[in-house]
Amino acid sequence: RYPAQAPALLAGWRAPEAKSPGAAALDVLQVFLATGEASRLRRRLVQELELAVSVHVSWAWRIDPGVFMTWLEVAPGARPDRVERALWAELARVAARGPSPAEVERARRLLRSGLLHEVATHNGTAHALGQAEALFGDWREAGRVLERYARVRPADVRRVAAEYLDPSRRCVVWLEPPGRGRR
Repeated sequence: RYPAQAPALLAGWRAPEAKSPGAAALDVLQVFLATGEASRLRRRLVQELELAVSVHVSWAWRIDPGVFMTWLEVAPGARPDRVERALWAELARVAARGPSPAEVERARRLLRSGLLHEVATHNGTAHALGQAEALFGDWREAGRVLERYARVRPADVRRVAAEYLDPSRRCVVWLEPPGRGRR
């Protein structure tokens, strides 16, 4: 056990397997929500509202269904109930309206860059081929990943956000420092 210095929030939703038609859109959703300074959740929760000091989203392709997770570290002095409401509101906005075309394009560029960086080495190429074989049953699928991302549109991201980030299906965990309950 480690003592917590600041409150943190973790929320998770059941997510599909890699073969799911929405897998590439979930990748775009993950990146546009929390990768980099210009990401949607970082801009809103960290920079504009100053409710969190960091925001993260995690979802990885798996053979079986997995978990789409968000977690954030609460800013000093921020009320956890306000943080939670702001996060749910932003995710609901994405599920209702989707991302902008510019946000989707930025996410696709980041995903493309990450993939090209991965296959720049022999080890990375071997990993990509092996992962494609394990997840899709065909190593050649490694060469089609960029095509999957290129086909993702804002409506696709809105659809998977609405489908998988359903508020009634989320599991929420709070980490609270000793002596400080949620307010």
